[in-house]
Amino acid sequence: MPDTTEALQLILGPDKRNPCFCLYSHTPKQELHVYYGLELLEVVPQDRESPAYRLLAARLYNAGVRVGTLEEVFGLDRKTMRHWGQALCSGDRDWLAAVLAGRWGRRKFTAEMASYVRSRWPALEGQRDYRRRLLAELEGVFAVKVSGETLRALLRELRTGKAADPAARAATPRAERAVPSGQAAPAAGVEASQSMLALESPSPASVEPRAPVLSANLKEAGEPPATATLVPRAEPLPESTSSAGALPSTEATALRAVPPELDCTPAPAPIMGTPSAVPGAQSLTAPASPSTPARAGEVSCVSNPGAASLVPGSGKLLPPFEDWAVGQSAWCEHAGLLLFAEALGGVGSVVEPAQAWLRQALGGVLAGALNVEQTKYLNLEDLDLLLGPQVRGLGPQRRRLKELAQGPTAEALLRWNGQRVGAGAQSDFYLDPHTKHYTGMAAVLKGWCPTIRWADKALHSDFLHTAAGQPIYFECTDNFEDLRTRLWGVLARARTTLGWPKEAVLTLVIDRAVFGQETFEKVLAEPAVHLVTWQKGYQPGDWDEAKVSGQCVIERVRNDAADVQSYQFGYLDQKWAADGRWRQIIVRATHPSGRTAEVAILSDDHTRPAAELVRLMFGRWVQENDFKYLDQHFGINQITSYGVIEYAELKTQLTDRAVENAAYRALREEGLQVRAQLGRLLWAQRQSEQRQATRQVRQGELAAASVAATLEAGGRAAAAKEEAARRREGARLKAAQTREANSRDTRQKKIAELEQKETQLSAAAAQTQQKVSRVEDLITRQMVRLDTGPKRLLDAIKVVARNEFYRALGPFRAAYDNYRDDHEHFRRLTQSAGVLRWNGEELEVHLLPQVPYGAMLRRVWEQVLAGVNATQPHWPDESGRRLWFRLAARAELQVSLRAI
Repeated sequence: MPDTTEALQLILGPDKRNPCFCLYSHTPKQELHVYYGLELLEVVPQDRESPAYRLLAARLYNAGVRVGTLEEVFGLDRKTMRHWGQALCSGDRDWLAAVLAGRWGRRKFTAEMASYVRSRWPALEGQRDYRRRLLAELEGVFAVKVSGETLRALLRELRTGKAADPAARAATPRAERAVPSGQAAPAAGVEASQSMLALESPSPASVEPRAPVLSANLKEAGEPPATATLVPRAEPLPESTSSAGALPSTEATALRAVPPELDCTPAPAPIMGTPSAVPGAQSLTAPASPSTPARAGEVSCVSNPGAASLVPGSGKLLPPFEDWAVGQSAWCEHAGLLLFAEALGGVGSVVEPAQAWLRQALGGVLAGALNVEQTKYLNLEDLDLLLGPQVRGLGPQRRRLKELAQGPTAEALLRWNGQRVGAGAQSDFYLDPHTKHYTGMAAVLKGWCPTIRWADKALHSDFLHTAAGQPIYFECTDNFEDLRTRLWGVLARARTTLGWPKEAVLTLVIDRAVFGQETFEKVLAEPAVHLVTWQKGYQPGDWDEAKVSGQCVIERVRNDAADVQSYQFGYLDQKWAADGRWRQIIVRATHPSGRTAEVAILSDDHTRPAAELVRLMFGRWVQENDFKYLDQHFGINQITSYGVIEYAELKTQLTDRAVENAAYRALREEGLQVRAQLGRLLWAQRQSEQRQATRQVRQGELAAASVAATLEAGGRAAAAKEEAARRREGARLKAAQTREANSRDTRQKKIAELEQKETQLSAAAAQTQQKVSRVEDLITRQMVRLDTGPKRLLDAIKVVARNEFYRALGPFRAAYDNYRDDHEHFRRLTQSAGVLRWNGEELEVHLLPQVPYGAMLRRVWEQVLAGVNATQPHWPDESGRRLWFRLAARAELQVSLRAI
């Protein structure tokens, strides 16, 4: 009997097909107890990877237990259990062994093959094609073909000399494994300075330093504080004479000698404010107290500890920059942001008085925080050091955003952005609304949403881009007005914000959204605006090769500057037949693959060369591509604030117009539905009458045929058969007439009801006001508009960030010449950590890439950073201190851990 002292749960009981076996689950031990009747048969682990578990499932399957029950108990598919059961019954040991081994037992690369590779490595090491030879030998010896990727991890292990026995490595204490050969393991409680993970040379005096040694913080969650010493150099340092020289080259790089006067590895940590071993120096360790535990990973490495103090409001052990002594250095998680130092330094002064939060917001967006919520993933203490005091906490940041959104901050940002991209010197612009599908509960107006290809709640952002694809102005709104109406207000406010004179002639390239006679008339009446748009509804077929006005070519690069595709364009330049005041340019575009398309362009500018208008119109996709880029990398689609404004509050700010009354529209639409239904019934009635007439004619024919057959003589049997057929047909016709008469009566009643309802609806519609105020209608329906002030301000910062990113990217893009991933490489470095060091004249910024760079990419970055240094960038704290950038490497870091 089951042991009553154990908590067993029945999971498989007896039934008609299984009268004997019972399974109990023992949850504390994760076991399955199998009983045959009242006797314990076996105990197996409740683990589907266990061979005993698989054999039990196979045996029960073969015993005929209901498969559906087994699927519920074991959580296995019936095909799997059938496969296991067949293997158990087959007597094939190999098949059964493969089933018991599971997925990992079917690996092509076995332990024997790995042993063979290890035995062959000493003979093949150093040969150029060792990987190919190993693959060929494995195929010849084991008759198994493996890929080079399969060998990659093992070969890397063999090359670096770290191929240790896993069992021996697992048995080795972690503290012992951290110490290379030739060094004694540190005693318990010894500080990090006595147990360096990256060892220094025992004879540093023999090495001439190439550059100052830097030290920095290295944070690792859950680990003791770490110290990283960076040794930048213009050329490789001499090899050390210590035991580290016996290590592979990849490790020996980090084991360079460090002159003691430049090493800033922390000594055993005394208490803040107590004298250290160096006369006159102060400790860098925060005072220990029960209420304020020591923060792991925050170790300040400065060459003059006496100048160090806590960063105000943060507790981080970094000195205020104005107190840094020559040679002081610090680790910074967002050092790459300093590549945008010029923009970060100037953005706070776009309004009066200057707003430091704008610098914080721009830095956050460039660091990857696309909304206020994501700023919690940034290191605000390091941003304090780079950009000045930060607004801490999500709530205070949101309040600050809302406060600034109520003033002219967004307009000032867009004006400053336009000046930096040179928008005032340009006259060609793309205008297009970018729509965000709103899925919230607020009663927001509906509009066309391209993402779902349907009309639903929408938020529009009307963007102006330069011909090069740079965003310079935008407004956020709902669908209260159509773009054909919004266009003129957006353009007027853009002129005011960007400082364009009213008489400056602008050419707007817009999609079909503004196509309409009313818009065309306004454009013709406005001498300072030219419009270029697609002809809506154009049907190909007007192309005449004999009347071609000209040809042009547009070249577009793909993966690099040499990968150029040429698109051929032929065009017919003529007056538009529908309105001779407009210019129609019929274009036949030829893709490099040979595919052609015929479209038509309309413009009111009769003086501009047609080829320029063709290039502008077909270049409009730079704006669409930028929308996607802004959304993916800068979060332009994020709503930012979910506050709403009722239309009762907006009443005085809107231009009202008369629209169709919703009640009248409902009555009219219902009347249309009733009339449509009535029409269908009347048509059915007419069809019924025609069928009845046809049946009556046929009945007459059958009656006449019966009379004629009676008068005929002979053929009595055939005549009787024909007469029976006529009688049956006549009966069917009579039954159909009866059914039709019943349907006609029902239909006639329905027609009468609908006629009465249509009369009532027409009378109600006649008594209902047809036109009402649009604003009053929206107020009655309790519609609201999203409060887009905070979104517009944050999106203006994102627009600035986008343009500054592209500006800084330009030199790297030209030098790297790989357009597939140049953006990603540049973004990762601008968001990388690094070491800051003050040398007395410049702040050295040693950037540490997130991934190792190859020789070619390092040369490109060195060239780019040299160009940045030539511009003499300055620290964005308005102090006038110069910056000097350098690409560092992880091999230059020396890392140590110390106890707290």
